Amino acid sequence: MCFHNSMSKKIEELAIRFARKTDIIEVYKDILEENYHISAFTNPDYPIVTNDEEIQVMKWGLIPFWTKDEKGSVKIRKMTYNARSETLFQKPSFCEPIKHHRCLVPSTGYFEWRHEGNKKTPYFIYMKHEPVFSMAAIYDIWEDKATGEIIHSVSIVTTRAN
Repeated sequence: MCFHNSMSKKIEELAIRFARKTDIIEVYKDILEENYHISAFTNPDYPIVTNDEEIQVMKWGLIPFWTKDEKGSVKIRKMTYNARSETLFQKPSFCEPIKHHRCLVPSTGYFEWRHEGNKKTPYFIYMKHEPVFSMAAIYDIWEDKATGEIIHSVSIVTTRAN
């Protein structure tokens, strides 16, 4: 599973790479910096490519639209950093987003760990000849009924290691 990603390109570079407008970039310049190691467990803001004209920014950890309250959103997002491709159409959290909210998560690499006893060794996986590649993802839009806050959140689609 992909819980640790890398985005060591500036958002302007992503806009060029994905042929997106750069109007929104000023808003997110302070939030999105080049970052070699991004952990899903911090629920970070992350650049996302949708069919919109601009790069979007979403929280990593999907909150389904039907989530009732903030307590439920905190609980469910811990289980939705990734979405297994084998069960996307069966899981309640993912079955609507996979039909209507597909997107791309740009990446410059990701980390996987080798476990040997109590020792964990990180391995950085990247494309040798591509500075930025994309991972399939789904997103959803949730409104906190108590505050009116709207949160766009995303889950990376994964599969068994090959």
